[in-house]
Amino acid sequence: RRYSSNILIDSLGAQAYTDPSLYEKERRTLLGPSWQLFTHESRLIADSDKAPATYVAETFCGWPAIAVRSSKTGEIRAYHNICRHKAGPLEWDNSEGKCALHGLKCKYHGWTYSVDGELRGVPGFGEDGRTQLNKSDYNLWPMRVAVWRGLVFVQALPSPGVPMSGPEANDAFVRENAGFCKHLEEVPLEDFEFKIAKTHSLKCNWKVYVENYLEGYHIPTIHPGLSKEVDMQGYRVKVHDGFVEHIAPTLPEAGSAYKGLWVWNSPTLAVNWYGAGLSLERIVPMGVGSTEIRYMFLYHKESGAPQSEWQHALDTSKEVTEEDIGVCEAVQKGLDSGGYISPGKLSPRHEQGIAYFQQIIRDTHAK
Repeated sequence: RRYSSNILIDSLGAQAYTDPSLYEKERRTLLGPSWQLFTHESRLIADSDKAPATYVAETFCGWPAIAVRSSKTGEIRAYHNICRHKAGPLEWDNSEGKCALHGLKCKYHGWTYSVDGELRGVPGFGEDGRTQLNKSDYNLWPMRVAVWRGLVFVQALPSPGVPMSGPEANDAFVRENAGFCKHLEEVPLEDFEFKIAKTHSLKCNWKVYVENYLEGYHIPTIHPGLSKEVDMQGYRVKVHDGFVEHIAPTLPEAGSAYKGLWVWNSPTLAVNWYGAGLSLERIVPMGVGSTEIRYMFLYHKESGAPQSEWQHALDTSKEVTEEDIGVCEAVQKGLDSGGYISPGKLSPRHEQGIAYFQQIIRDTHAK
């Protein structure tokens, strides 16, 4: 879809960013069925000598999730991190490591599951030991998981018709994100290794931050450091099918932290590639008025770039993110106030990406 420079488009109204019922509709009809980046494959290193599987557990968009990799087969599977007994966690949120010898064990009452999600043990469940429970009726609820070029994606609310893991699930991810996958062919993802994760908490609706990422209109006023190095006359945003690309030419004196590829993939992923560094930026809704930005920073294995270059990239990311957090939280206050009485118009030069995203949201809210 393309947006003419001769047409002014209304932005979304305040209700879209403040109404809990609309947020819940987004969870159920957009975020849940969409592929969400969950982790990097290297964080799930199988070790058959010490554990049956490794895991990563975290909550995204309100869904506690756990990805496990079998040490025996190497296959990665994903589940709701919820015991079928009383909804206790199998592993603590925001944790990773080796599974216990039996597989997965609920932290609440000790029910145990295999890494294939099958219920295996219900300790102390019946007083006389004769209580019959059909364990096959209480296997873990699965999420669909796909691995693409070292990145692990999950669907919390998968549609039927495709296996929950394996080659067919991987193919489904590529098919459903074909434009994005092709666009990233030039990025040597396999040559990067995971280095560090950083999380930032924001008091704003997730869409406020997405829209902030989708335009460079605010760079001169919010990012003084960045504006000195980016050629704003040549800056533009290009809308594709399913993703949005920033074309940001740099000035001759610009540092390496600003030279690269900047892409948003609907609805919550941003990929920022700058030479020897790569940041995967996950925009994670935590509630109608709260969001987390979860970065995974990767570094080229054989770049030979000095540590100072890597540190400069981290410092730059921190500076720009903190500036964005400040303005996004201020925007949310304005939306919450009741004073944003009617929506403004989107810039036909700078905000085509926002127009594209907001149409996705309008379609979601209309379902």
